[in-house]
Amino acid sequence: MSKRMILLLVAAAFVGGCATTRPVSPADAKREADYRTALRKCDQMGSAERATCVEDAKARYGVS
Repeated sequence: MSKRMILLLVAAAFVGGCATTRPVSPADAKREADYRTALRKCDQMGSAERATCVEDAKARYGVS
């Protein structure tokens, strides 16, 4: 096999193995954005408040 063919096969295997994308609905994208915004607000709090804030955000937005 030529070097070019080997590179193409390796690239195809890499992309095929790593590309585990699924269609994202607008509602899922919005929920993810809202969750990340809530986490950024939690970062500004102290350690005990932050832990509670993160737990609340996970519960609110359905993240485990």
